[in-house]
Amino acid sequence: MLQKLQSNKKEATPKHAAIEKAKKDFLINLKSNGGNVSKALEVSGLNRQTAYRHTREDKSFRDAWQEAVEYASDELTSVARCRAVEGVTRKIFDSRGNVIGTKQEYSDKLLIFMMNVHERQKKWRGRIFQTAQSAVHTVESSGKELGMSNEQIERLTKKMIENFNEISLL
Repeated sequence: MLQKLQSNKKEATPKHAAIEKAKKDFLINLKSNGGNVSKALEVSGLNRQTAYRHTREDKSFRDAWQEAVEYASDELTSVARCRAVEGVTRKIFDSRGNVIGTKQEYSDKLLIFMMNVHERQKKWRGRIFQTAQSAVHTVESSGKELGMSNEQIERLTKKMIENFNEISLL
């Protein structure tokens, strides 16, 4: 995405170049700071209003932002899963502060939370699938009544299915 962002040049003014550099720095920092927008804005020097304006006006920036947030989310999920399932090694100290051993600690609360999120996502995807089936059926029956050709109905239902598939991946 960052490569696409670089090739999306409008004019070569120093101000534009500075904004493009700040946008690129923002995306890199967003990815490395766990998706924390405020921290990424602070580090990059990009103004919040400017960043959000560019998400409305620049599709490649908007896509790169979404990709950075997804990457950060995946990283956080990976760390949380590791802590919940594989655990964290903690040092055991004696009364004098000397390390006398280690123990593996697991986060049951985190594991339960992750399992609940996973179950909600499965239910949500199931509801999306049911809604998609209903919508496709409605388009097929109503399209004929409205005089649409089979090709038009097929294109429309294909586009709807693509959109529903995209939503279910969120």
